Amino acid sequence: MRAWLLAAAALLLALPAAAQTTTYCNGRLTADSFEVRGTTGQNPRSHFVAHLRNTHSVPLRVVVLFTGDALGRPEGRPRSLAPGATWSVPLGYQNRRPGVPPMTPDRLAAATRISCQ
Repeated sequence: MRAWLLAAAALLLALPAAAQTTTYCNGRLTADSFEVRGTTGQNPRSHFVAHLRNTHSVPLRVVVLFTGDALGRPEGRPRSLAPGATWSVPLGYQNRRPGVPPMTPDRLAAATRISCQ
């Protein structure tokens, strides 16, 4: 029983990085979370979203690129984000295939490239 409790505690300490806040642009922009939204129906898909927040006191011009395997990825156009504003950025989608799991929030975070101008 004790070994089981130790293993459970170790697992809790190894939470995925996406559960933590990710920062970009020298801490001026925060990705509060990365999300996988699933759809059902005849053509089920997994849609990927990054939830960003400008933590700086001035507007930021943000460029988002996604290097992961997805259709409909962002085109890298700059967008202005006011101080304190949030932006839910669509990163793309994948058609669901039987036996193939969708990307995880950790992998979404690793494949997201953000720059500020």
